[in-house]
Amino acid sequence: GVCPAEAARIRIVAQPDFADGLVGTIKGIAAEDGWGKLYDGFGPILLRQVVFGMVKFYTFDSFTDTLYAAAPFLKAQVSSQLFVSLLAGLAAGVASACISQPADTILSEVNRQSGRSSILSAVRTLWEEGGGTPSRFFTGLASRCVWSGSIISGQFFLYD
Repeated sequence: GVCPAEAARIRIVAQPDFADGLVGTIKGIAAEDGWGKLYDGFGPILLRQVVFGMVKFYTFDSFTDTLYAAAPFLKAQVSSQLFVSLLAGLAAGVASACISQPADTILSEVNRQSGRSSILSAVRTLWEEGGGTPSRFFTGLASRCVWSGSIISGQFFLYD
């Protein structure tokens, strides 16, 4: 499933010498903490992916509808339609990154501690590190917006 791969990916980044490769890392995590530990991040991953997808498609559709309502001539040529798709995809990528970032940060915090932290413990740690504000939940948001906006605008451009 996605959880073992995600847990292994994060462990490989956090501890490059932990094991050799993806399979070795998964086996190492399972040997240390049991196979169930590979699925500890299922809740945040599910929340992140569902929310990300919902916001992505809602924003894309709303943005394109608004642009076409404001400037109907944009529907006239394929080149302008593709431009609208790029813009709407960029907006959708940025919006979905902003909404799903806290869940991703929580998952990263759980795995930063080698998967030994509970979700509630990770939330508490992030809150305390942020000085009692939600700021720590949005660490790395700018780079994620660039990545997500670029990828999603490209996806919608190619789809259209």
